[in-house]
Amino acid sequence: MEACEIKNAVESIKLPEEARKRILAASLAHGAEDRAAEKAAPKRIKLRRVMIAAAAAVMLLSVTAYAVSAEMGSWNAKETGRKFSELPTAEYCLSELGYVPLMTESFENGYIFTGGGIEEKSFTDRSGGVIEEYLSLSLDYEKEGDRLSLSADKFRTALDMSGDDSRVIDGVKLMYGSYVNKVVPADYELTAEDMAARDRGELVFSYGSEYPYTVHVQSVFWELDGIKYFMTQLDGALTEEELFAMAGELIARRG
Repeated sequence: MEACEIKNAVESIKLPEEARKRILAASLAHGAEDRAAEKAAPKRIKLRRVMIAAAAAVMLLSVTAYAVSAEMGSWNAKETGRKFSELPTAEYCLSELGYVPLMTESFENGYIFTGGGIEEKSFTDRSGGVIEEYLSLSLDYEKEGDRLSLSADKFRTALDMSGDDSRVIDGVKLMYGSYVNKVVPADYELTAEDMAARDRGELVFSYGSEYPYTVHVQSVFWELDGIKYFMTQLDGALTEEELFAMAGELIARRG
């Protein structure tokens, strides 16, 4: 992520001025380290690596920036205020999004739809210029307090859809990605152990919390009929196999 993108991301967050300065300084330093590492590494960046600019709020999936390629800058999302407590109809999706994605009220393992909304998403280049803007459907599911997020996106921008593991279900290729994000205070200094874990790809760091903590991020993603689906959990109870099975349930609903 370029310095101008980090600066814009930090300035968009409502924080006291002093805290903003500390976060910006830490994020710029971290960004410089990432750029140095990129020069020595292959330029192809996997979708599963989430690029978090400054704040732990990014982990809530309402504002998220994903690495898409060496040439592109980020993939950003924000809420539009268009929320719903009932599963949207095909007519509503067609009117709002221009397409009808696969949806379900519940999954066989007990996860039930609890709400959703429409998000504004955009791809930007390394200088912050907008490459593409579009609307996305976001659905939330829950079982005994354990949450799952499902988004359906339709865009033209090309992504590297690689992951840690893959499956083919009913002729559709699905990919699974998983990593641990360590969220730390703005003035946190990486230890030798932190840096070693980061270099091994075991940890991704982000700044903006009051105290250090880690969160496990896992996702299954696939494309069907031009629509990209992302099923994601943060510190969730689901296993990789269960996520693949839930995705398979959705795919089986296609006409």
